[in-house]
Amino acid sequence: MEGLFGGIPISVLTDSYKAGHNKMYPDCTKMVAYGEFRKGFREKDGHDTKDTRLVVYGIRYIVETFISKRWTMEDIGAADKFYSTHAAPFFTQYPFPKALFEKFVTENDGFFPIKLEALMEGTVVHAHVPVYQVTSVDEYAPLCTFLETILTHIWYPTTVATLSRRCKDIIEEAFEKTVDEGKTSPLIGSRLHDFGFRGCTCVEQVVPTPPACS
Repeated sequence: MEGLFGGIPISVLTDSYKAGHNKMYPDCTKMVAYGEFRKGFREKDGHDTKDTRLVVYGIRYIVETFISKRWTMEDIGAADKFYSTHAAPFFTQYPFPKALFEKFVTENDGFFPIKLEALMEGTVVHAHVPVYQVTSVDEYAPLCTFLETILTHIWYPTTVATLSRRCKDIIEEAFEKTVDEGKTSPLIGSRLHDFGFRGCTCVEQVVPTPPACS
């Protein structure tokens, strides 16, 4: 089954209420949504007031593993079965956009009909800077936020990458004080070691550190 991941239909990899958004939006021919981080690095506890920027990382994996996958009629059938168990609202059929799903499977070769734009992996940004934007048009406009749930998973790899960047900052400061070549030393790139693989909950949680960022 092409549209499955770990046995779960891609058509249900979202918050259930997202599947009902199509009934809540006003009629329109274009919708745009974006994602941002609300807080910077340790901004809440005031640990670092000089540099609270984040390293955006992980969206490529999400796109290649989930969003770029082709949907099938089998995926829609699985969604139909899943949403029929919701018994809402008022014990009626949950209003997920079945007709729109079927339309893009037959007319768009199964690819989800949105345009996704995102910052380059490893980009360093402040909180509240949009890191991705989703655009949907015409009859597919109501599907704009359906993928928001899976896109939100960028928070974890971004957190890992941001912490790795700060660790590198500490290493560079130490090199400046103790090594003749300072932070220009070729050893810098091999000083940050990660043994976190063994402590992760699953292979999915293991996130590589992105290229050096500034």
